[in-house]
Amino acid sequence: MKRCLACYKKCEDSVTSCPHCGYGSENFTHNPSALPIGTVIGERFVTGKSVETDNCGIVYIALDKNSKKICRLTEYFPKNNVVSRKGNTVVFSDIPTADARIDEICKSNPDSVRENGTCYYLPAVNTVVIPEEKKQNKKSLRNVFRAVSYTASIICLILSVGYLLNYYVIEPWRHNKQTQNLSDMLETTAISNTDIDPLEQVRKDYPGVDFPDGMNLAFALLYSQNPEIAGWVRINGTDIDFAVMQSEDNNKYLKTDFFGKSTNYGQPYFDYRNALRTLDRNTIIHGHNMRHDDKIFGTLEKYRNPQAFIDAPIIEMKTLYGNYTFKIYAVFIVNSSLEQDNGKRFYYNFTQAADDDFQKYLTELDKRKLYTTGVDITKYDKIITLSTCCYDFYDARLAVVGRLIREGESTEIDPSLVTVNENPKFPQAYYDATKTVNPYKNDEHVFMVP
Repeated sequence: MKRCLACYKKCEDSVTSCPHCGYGSENFTHNPSALPIGTVIGERFVTGKSVETDNCGIVYIALDKNSKKICRLTEYFPKNNVVSRKGNTVVFSDIPTADARIDEICKSNPDSVRENGTCYYLPAVNTVVIPEEKKQNKKSLRNVFRAVSYTASIICLILSVGYLLNYYVIEPWRHNKQTQNLSDMLETTAISNTDIDPLEQVRKDYPGVDFPDGMNLAFALLYSQNPEIAGWVRINGTDIDFAVMQSEDNNKYLKTDFFGKSTNYGQPYFDYRNALRTLDRNTIIHGHNMRHDDKIFGTLEKYRNPQAFIDAPIIEMKTLYGNYTFKIYAVFIVNSSLEQDNGKRFYYNFTQAADDDFQKYLTELDKRKLYTTGVDITKYDKIITLSTCCYDFYDARLAVVGRLIREGESTEIDPSLVTVNENPKFPQAYYDATKTVNPYKNDEHVFMVP
């Protein structure tokens, strides 16, 4: 007699498939999210088939090599956390929360094993002792009032401190941690079987995920976590190195991170009108400028100084369908509402424009740019616009425009061609805020929103 490796029930030596669970035959089913049968955990447990999935994770029939007994081994793989598996390794979306829970399980379970980015434990010892509620002594009405007042004061103090701590310490730390985690998830796809199409291999590795045809496979792991991932933007030599989203409108990722959680930092996003399979005339990426720490696109403020362009003149952009490089062409400040510029607004956030209209845009842009970079541009080129808020006046915008590098063109720039615009054109609100005269007040408005 022998034991089945999947269910550990006894069966005849001569059988090729288990009569109890069907292991070895086409009828055998195994949870696609579970570990392969026969996986050794901590040099102690050997996993069989998964028999149950609950809120805590996946339960396996397993062999305890120490006691030589069959047991039920639980792998922490919770339903309430966005979680996936890469090989045997478990990938959590909320790593700090997962790490805290794993530490808690390991402390309360002496037979637990920490491995594969998660932990494994025996349910028999996975008991949580819930202390009995302390009986409350009866208090007089006066004592109750004092207790309530004192408690309310403490709560107000805690909430105030908690808000400040979260805003200035915890949320920035979480943002930095998540940004690094997303960067680690980019380009982690490994194609092991070269005999089949790489996209088909990825679809097998991530069952249930509807990957689009022609997708850049570097985004496979990120796409499996959130199909609204649309690209990546990076400027070497700066803090700009972010995943870029795209949704049905431009509001979702103003206060939402990659995993759908609320955050003041939001997540950079392509304009909802942009088509990314083939680039539009103008590809627009929006991002916050956090005033207290310059996170997200706050670094763009440095491009007011021409030296920032000389130090970092190249914008790199990946989409789900291609990789692109842009040379920075212009930096300018613009209003967001009509009343801030005598009823006009420079329409810099268009996505499509005919060649002649695009030339009009360039004419107006050249008046507004803070300096000339020496990068040329024609009415036939495509551009990228990084747009963020700035604080020259209420609801102002700062934009950095880059021109797509042409085929065979070098990424080098000539610093000697950089010249400062001594009198750039600003919105009326800028002159009001600085208490200066607007020399362009009667200037002809070109490529403007009426």
